[in-house]
Amino acid sequence: MQRFDLIVCLKTESNERHGFIKRLVCYIKEIFKRPDVSTWVNVVDFDNEMSIGVIKIPYDINKIKNFSKKRRERLVNSIHESCKVRNIECCIIPEALLELEFNESVFKKFFTGRFIFKSALVEILNKISIINKRRMDDLDVVIINGNDNSELLRVISAIALKLKYLTIAFKDDNGLENEIDRIFEDTGTAISSTRDIKSATRNADVIINLDDYFELPKQRLKPETVILNYSNKQMNTEICHRMVINNMKLKLPKHLRSSLGNDILDFFSEIQIGEIIIGHMINCIDKIENSLFSEFLDKEFSRIIKKDGYEILIP
Repeated sequence: MQRFDLIVCLKTESNERHGFIKRLVCYIKEIFKRPDVSTWVNVVDFDNEMSIGVIKIPYDINKIKNFSKKRRERLVNSIHESCKVRNIECCIIPEALLELEFNESVFKKFFTGRFIFKSALVEILNKISIINKRRMDDLDVVIINGNDNSELLRVISAIALKLKYLTIAFKDDNGLENEIDRIFEDTGTAISSTRDIKSATRNADVIINLDDYFELPKQRLKPETVILNYSNKQMNTEICHRMVINNMKLKLPKHLRSSLGNDILDFFSEIQIGEIIIGHMINCIDKIENSLFSEFLDKEFSRIIKKDGYEILIP
């Protein structure tokens, strides 16, 4: 069974007021008493396949920020010990609690949603084809290559079987012809390549951008052209006046939302939670940190999305 914890805290401190003596006693206890993390944990089991613990620290962000360094260390060590006692594989911390300086060998913080965004590429293309009332294999897809040719090849491998034709716009093909020919032989997809980005994108239905320095050509694109921006830089949608998708949203299944509770969503987005859960289900946590494209992960992601009732949302 996969076992991991999500760490959150109070959104705001309670407004309940106590007398001076009671507040002083509570303060002294907090300073000297080791936190009992076991009372902070709510464990949710899913079909004997996964166990998710939600550790809710009973202080708000502002109070935690004002803790002394020693008190912060005691808090972190107590959570760490609790995870060890319960045989937890990893604890996942939200961005809001990064100041606590958790040990990265146990506490993970790299879940951003980018891995799911990449793994959902085929599903996103399918959504776009439905919006445009087209068959997915008839879409005119253009890939703008960046500096990582291995990433380009992973993208081509992930989507080639779903398309009849595909165009690659290169800055420099660096001898990729043999690899592309091999993919053509394996899939039958007609793959063309060019250095003329203006010509390649003129009639594109979808532009998949992998280049951090890509700028749209000055000519007009089709009104329905969609740009999937997988580069490391956000593309300004107001400047290019096109449907640009820099990331996507994911709607969790109702049973998952209700089981985990709304407190989680104050600290993790739904796509982060989906990435955490699906990443553990398909045993690819190591790949999430690098957000790699993968034909295998794409298929596994699509299978889980359909089986478990997740919903992909694009603008």
